[in-house]
Amino acid sequence: MFGFLKRLFAGWAKSDPTPQVPEPTPQAPEALQPHDEPLAFEQPAFEQPVIVQPEPVQPEPIAPAPVFTPAPPPPEAAMPEAEFPAPPVFTPAPAAAPAPEPQPAMLLGADEPLLPGDSESFGMVQSIGNPNAFMIGLTGEQDHQWAINALREGIPVTLELEADNPHDNAAIAAVDLHGRVIGYIGHDSWLREAIYGSGVGFTARVLATEMGSQGYREVVLEVEPSEEPLRERRYQRPPQP
Repeated sequence: MFGFLKRLFAGWAKSDPTPQVPEPTPQAPEALQPHDEPLAFEQPAFEQPVIVQPEPVQPEPIAPAPVFTPAPPPPEAAMPEAEFPAPPVFTPAPAAAPAPEPQPAMLLGADEPLLPGDSESFGMVQSIGNPNAFMIGLTGEQDHQWAINALREGIPVTLELEADNPHDNAAIAAVDLHGRVIGYIGHDSWLREAIYGSGVGFTARVLATEMGSQGYREVVLEVEPSEEPLRERRYQRPPQP
C-alpha cells in the first residue's frame, strides 16, 4: 500500500516541475540633472490706479424759517345784557289753624259721675254692612263670663231697664235668650241718652266676642232703632264664681 502511494507521488513530481523565476537585476538611479536656466515667470502688469480728488462742494445757504406772527383776535362784540324779570316775592300762606280735636260724645252731663266699669266715652260707630245699625260695647263683662262664654255671633240680645239696680237706678242690662245678663250699657254711652231722652227702643244682636286686654272676654253688640220701647226687669246679683 505504501509503495503504491510512493510511486504515485513520485510520478506527480516528475510531470509538474516548479518553474524558476529569475530575480531582477538592481539598477542605479539616474542622477537628476539640474536645469541650466531657472524658469522665468512673467509677472502680470498692473496699471497704477489714478486717484481723482473730488472738488469741494460749497453748501447752499439756508434761508431762515419764516417767523409766524398770529393775527390779533377781532374785538369782541358787546353782548347785550339779558333782562330778567324780577323774581316773584314768595309770601308764605298763613298757617292754618289746627283742627279741633274730636271731643268724645258725652250726651250726659259732664258732672255726672262714672260708674265702675265705665270708660271715658262710647262714641257712635256705624256697623259694617248695615247703615241703620251701630256697634257698641258693654261694661261689667268680668262678672258675667259664664254667660258670655256661651254666646255666638248673631244671637239676639234684649236690652232691659233695671230701675231697682242698687248701683244705678237707670241701668240698662243686655240679656241673652236664657235671661242671663251678659253686661250693661255704659254710663256715658250715647245709647243710654237716646233711650232715656227720646224713649226710642233698640234691638240688639251679638256682633263679636273677643279676649280683652284685662284678661276676660268682651262683647260687641250691633244695635238698631226700634219702635218698641224697652221693658223692665228685676235686678239680680251676678252669681259668684
